[in-house]
Amino acid sequence: MQPTEAQGASLDELGNASIQASEMIRASCPSQVAATAPGRLTAMQQRIEAMEKAVDLVQPALDRFYGSLTDEQKARFNALAEDQRRATASSNTGGSLVQNCASPAALDWPSTDIEARLHPNDTQRAALQVLQDTSAKVSASLKAACEPSDVMTPPARMAAVRKRLDTMLDGVKSVRAALEDFYATLNDEQKAQFEAIGPRRTS
Repeated sequence: MQPTEAQGASLDELGNASIQASEMIRASCPSQVAATAPGRLTAMQQRIEAMEKAVDLVQPALDRFYGSLTDEQKARFNALAEDQRRATASSNTGGSLVQNCASPAALDWPSTDIEARLHPNDTQRAALQVLQDTSAKVSASLKAACEPSDVMTPPARMAAVRKRLDTMLDGVKSVRAALEDFYATLNDEQKAQFEAIGPRRTS
């Protein structure tokens, strides 16, 4: 792209911001998987919050660098970014939750399994229904928040990711609250049965 001296300085700033953002996300990864479903949702929420902070760190630097480019340089930068995005997508067939708009498996609650193994009472069944309804609404919101996969500029794509993260964070918070309410109604044996369903259904 043959950047000018000023553009080179902006590119360095963008590179440094990207490194800091990566470290921020890495630091949010738990050293071990949480033992309970509420704990796993808490960890998911913390990771999304870290991703939002990372985007907020990179976006201004990306905007400044992109704004300093000529139209020809922008076209080349767009092509480079698109190539990188496709390479990342092909090397990671599952993709990230942000990229592929999938609903996290942690938001799925198999009612048949839960009914058979926990034998919930009426109070627990009502709390479970709230949890399932909340999860269904969140899954619909995540699907609605998906951006079309047409070519966007890197700054626009970054802004779209930030918007999607907002939706994910709101959703995880809602499901976490409903899950904690349901979980609080369970006795120790029911909690053990509930946790046993999780690994079995997502393996």
